[in-house]
Amino acid sequence: MSASVAERRWGLAVRMIAGGAVWSLGLALVAVLVPVYNGETVSALSGVTLTRETLLQSRGASGLALALAPLIACGVVAAGVAWRRRDNARWGAPAAWTAVGGLTIVAVLGITSIGAFMLPVAVALGLGVRLAPGWGDVRAQPA
Repeated sequence: MSASVAERRWGLAVRMIAGGAVWSLGLALVAVLVPVYNGETVSALSGVTLTRETLLQSRGASGLALALAPLIACGVVAAGVAWRRRDNARWGAPAAWTAVGGLTIVAVLGITSIGAFMLPVAVALGLGVRLAPGWGDVRAQPA
């Protein structure tokens, strides 16, 4: 593989990880700001009262932790890939793949609610880790 192809692959890996981070940030903002849950209370005096809640209001801290999981995974993947390329850190690739695997498991388990919106992040991070060359690769040395 030529150096120019390797640099393009590195650039694509960085864009995939950054895209996953932007999607994750949007997901966290939606969980805090956008009301997506409908509810109702019935009382004899006032009748039926309809309510709308955000994920944070509905599920509390556990909902916020669930919404922040993709953003945390993006940070771990970015750190692992960057350190692996720069300093030949042996923990870089295993940490990145563990974060991708953990995010995928969380997304599949929560597929009926917020997990469906986490899958694009897991795919983007997986592609980013797969495309990023390591320090020991000849093609990985910066031009």
